[in-house]
Order: sequence, then C-alpha cells, then structure tokens
Amino acid sequence: MAGSHRLPWWRNRRLVPWLVQAAVGLALLVVVAFLVSNLVRNLTAAGLLLTWRWLANPAGFDIAESSIPFSASQPYGMALVAGLVNTLKVVVAGLVGATAVGTLVGAAAFSSNGLLKRLARVYVELVRNIPLLLQLVFWYFVVFLALPNGSQAIQGPGLVL
Repeated sequence: MAGSHRLPWWRNRRLVPWLVQAAVGLALLVVVAFLVSNLVRNLTAAGLLLTWRWLANPAGFDIAESSIPFSASQPYGMALVAGLVNTLKVVVAGLVGATAVGTLVGAAAFSSNGLLKRLARVYVELVRNIPLLLQLVFWYFVVFLALPNGSQAIQGPGLVL
C-alpha cells in the first residue's frame, strides 16, 4: 500500500517534543543530583552537618525596625520571623497604595474632565513605557535621598513617617 507510509520516529511531531522534554528533564535531574552529592561530600569533609540547628544560634545582629521585639541575642529563627513580619507589612502597604493609585488613575482616565483624562493618560504612558529599573533608580536618587533622615522622622503610634 502506497498510502500507508509511516514517518520515522525522529520526524514524529508528537514524539520528538516529548522526547526532548524528557531528555532535558533527565539532564536537569542529573545536574541537581550531582550538585547535592557534591554539597554533601564537601560538608562531610569540612565536618559540617546539613541541619536546621543553626536557627537556634544567636543572630548577633539587630534589626533596626521590627514590629516584634528583636535583639542580637535572639536566635536566627526569630530574625527570620521578624523579617517575614516586616515583609508582610510592606506587602500590605504596597497593595493598599497600588490599589488606591490604580483606582484613582483609572477613575481619572474615564472622567469627563479633559485635563484629568490627559493627566491620567500621561501617567499611565510614563509608568508603562519607562523600564522599572530606571524608575527605581529615579525614585531612590531623586526622591528617597531628598527625604529627611531618620532623626527628623515624624513619629506616630507604631508608625514612622
């Protein structure tokens, strides 16, 4: 039969991508196994153990601003908890701030006021078209460094502005 010509396996459009993915996955597993084996061998040679006991050791450093009390004599585990709490505070503040700015700019973009609509459009185009790294550099050097230092900060209940 002339119509039942089968392609060789290396030209099969379903099989070849699957085989490539399997080969890449296997190669990654081999590399990870080698790295873990090398780590264990070197740690054993150095007389070190791969445990979580280091979390109970004294941290030896202070955390300048923390919602939970932390001192240098407390363990690394508490430092991680303090860092996690600080991170969650920043995330919540960022979410609230970004939601507020986005809602205001979005409402301004649909406003019947022409000036407000154009200002919202300019803001969106500036933020969208300037790379994030450049924005971060701008905010750090132009805005953040122009702010007063910590000794001149406004103190509030549980808040430093």
